[in-house]
Amino acid sequence: MTTAPHRRTAWGSLLRFLLAGALLGMLLGNVTEPFVAGALKGAYARLTGKDYLSATVAVTLDARGVPYTEYHGVKQRNPVTVCIKADEYYAKNAPAAQQRFLNCADWLVDHAVAHQGFALLEYEFPYPRYGMTPPWRSALANGMALTVLTRAHARTGSLRYLTTARALLAAFHVPEDEGGFAVALPHGVWYEEYADEGGARPRVLNGMLYALFGLHDVYAYLGDRDALRLFNDGVAAVKAELPRYDNRGHSYYDLLRTAPGPYHAIHVEQLDTLYALTDEPIFTQYRDRWAAYRDPSFVTRLLTRPTPLRMAVAFVNAAVIWLLMLGVWAARRRR
Repeated sequence: MTTAPHRRTAWGSLLRFLLAGALLGMLLGNVTEPFVAGALKGAYARLTGKDYLSATVAVTLDARGVPYTEYHGVKQRNPVTVCIKADEYYAKNAPAAQQRFLNCADWLVDHAVAHQGFALLEYEFPYPRYGMTPPWRSALANGMALTVLTRAHARTGSLRYLTTARALLAAFHVPEDEGGFAVALPHGVWYEEYADEGGARPRVLNGMLYALFGLHDVYAYLGDRDALRLFNDGVAAVKAELPRYDNRGHSYYDLLRTAPGPYHAIHVEQLDTLYALTDEPIFTQYRDRWAAYRDPSFVTRLLTRPTPLRMAVAFVNAAVIWLLMLGVWAARRRR
C-alpha cells in the first residue's frame, strides 16, 4: 500500500517535472518562436482553410499573371495586391515578366472607377476589422497605382496609362465624406488607407506613407506641380501626427493603437525614404528612435500580452521538453 508521504513525494516530483518543462519551454521561446509559430500557422491553415488571424488564404495568378486574393474561400481582386505584384514583375528583366507587369497595369486602367472629375480603385469585398462595406476606397491603392502607371507609360508611351494616373491623382483632392479619402487636418491633409463613410477611420501609417511615395513618383516623372502640392500637404500632416504613432519607442500601426507587427520595420524603412525626399529632421528622429527598439523577450510578451499563438508556442516547447525529460528518465531506468 502506498503511504501518504510516498504519494506526496510522487505528486511533488510530478509538479517539479511539469514546472521545469513549462519554464524551459517559455525560455526557449526566444529561439523557437519563429519556427514553431510558423508551423502552427501552417497547421491552422491546412485544418481550417484560412490563415491564422487573417481572412486571406492565398494569392493566385490568372493566365495573364494578374493576382487574385482569396477571402473566406472567395477569390477577390485587391488593387494593392495587383500593384505589389506589378512591382515584382517590373524588377525582373525577363520579357515574360515585363509583359505581366503591363498586364497588371492594364488591369488597373480597366478597373479604375470613374467619378465626376476623378477615379478610384474601389474594393468590392467587406473589411470588418475597420467596418468597411463595399465599395470602399483607399489612398494606398490609388497611390501605389500611380507608381505602376507612370512606369508603364515610361515603358510604352501609351497615353492610357497617363490618363488613368491623372484621374487617380485627382482623387487626392476629394474629402472622405464626399466619396474620396482626403482628411483635412489643422496641419496638412491625411490620405486614408481605409476610407468609407461608415468606417472606423483608423489612419493607418504605412498606407499614408506609401500613398505619399506614389504622389512623389508622379511629380518626379511629370514635374506635376499639383502632385507636389498634394505630397507637401501630406508631409505636413505626417509631421504633425507622427508623435501620436510613438509607443514608447515602438510604433503603432494606426491611431486606434493597433500593434504594428511586421509593419514596425516597414515604418522605419518608410521614414528613411521620406527623409531622403524631404530632408525633414523629424523623420530621422523617429526613424532612429524606432530602429533602436528591441522587442521584449518571449517570456515578457507571453506574460504581459498573452495570445493563443504565444501560449501554443510555449505549450509545444514544454511538451518537447517533457518528452526529452521522460526519454532521459527511461534511459536511466534501463541502465
